[in-house]
Order: sequence, then structure tokens, then C-alpha cells
Amino acid sequence: MNLPPSRAEILAALQDKNYNPLASRVAEAMTAYRLAFEDEARRRGSLELIELPAPTDEVEAFALELFLVETRAQMPNTTIKIKGDS
Repeated sequence: MNLPPSRAEILAALQDKNYNPLASRVAEAMTAYRLAFEDEARRRGSLELIELPAPTDEVEAFALELFLVETRAQMPNTTIKIKGDS
């Protein structure tokens, strides 16, 4: 049985100076969220409200968390909602 990575395993992977497939998965998930953000902004024609897909696993949840911290710091007037959240 293959368990999903823990938060500690993800953090360790990101600190690994060598190639690490788990760190690559985080980077790929962050890129996917950036592309989803761009698509949503184009579709709406605005940056006022952006809806992003909910993460499906711990890696995506971690990547989304990093993406949101950075994006909210750069775009404080943009509301970002996660689909399925109230």
C-alpha cells in the first residue's frame, strides 16, 4: 500500500539539494494552480474574484497553500476561492 506523503516528507523533499520526485510533484502542482488562475482570470475578464479547483491530495494541498501565500501577497485585492468551499 502506498500512503500519501506527510507534510514532513514534503518539506524534507523541498530541502533536498538533489533531484527529488516529490519536490517535482509540488512544483508541477503549483504550476497547475498558476495556469488555473490565469485561465480563470481570462475567462472572467477580471482579477476581482478567482475560483481555483480544490486539491485532491496532500501534495496539491501544500502547493495550493504556497501558491495562495505568494499570490495574496502580490495581489491583495484579489479574492481567491476554492471550488467547493463556502
